[in-house]
Formats: sequence, C-alpha cells, structure tokens
Amino acid sequence: MKRLTKFRNIIGNSPEAKIIELLLEGRELEYTHNDIIRGARVSRQRGYKILRDFSEKGILIKTVKAKQIQLHKLNIKDYRVKKLKELFDYLIK
Repeated sequence: MKRLTKFRNIIGNSPEAKIIELLLEGRELEYTHNDIIRGARVSRQRGYKILRDFSEKGILIKTVKAKQIQLHKLNIKDYRVKKLKELFDYLIK
C-alpha cells in the first residue's frame, strides 16, 4: 500500500485531493485534462467530472487553446486555492 503524502493525509485521499495536489505541485504549469487525470491517477470519468466542477467554481482556469487542445492551470488568485497553497507549502517544508 502506498503511503499518503502529508498533504493528502490531512485533506484526504479523494480524487479531488489528488488532483489539487498535482496542480499545487506544478502550480505555474499548464495542463490538458488528460495530463491532469493521468498525473493524479484518477479514473477518466470521475476526473472529467471533477475538472468540470473545478472550472465552474473558478479553481481551474483556461489558458490557451492550441489547435484542438485546451490548456488549463490552477487559479492561484482564488481564495480557496490560496489557502490550500499555504497549507501545501507549509507541509512540504
């Protein structure tokens, strides 16, 4: 059994937590939906539902569209993301 990270040990080991952790680790990077889903190791169906929810809530924002591929990144201006970022940064010190 894989050990939980300090971050997920506190906020839980849900698919949402896995995605948030991935996005916080690479907070300045841009991702496709598939990159996020594969990187967080969540099911495709659940992953798309979570990403749609995060987009609607403003946690995930669209950046550029290259040909048919839309890129997204974490909205570091969102108050919820700021608090999660503070917790994440504190735990990895």
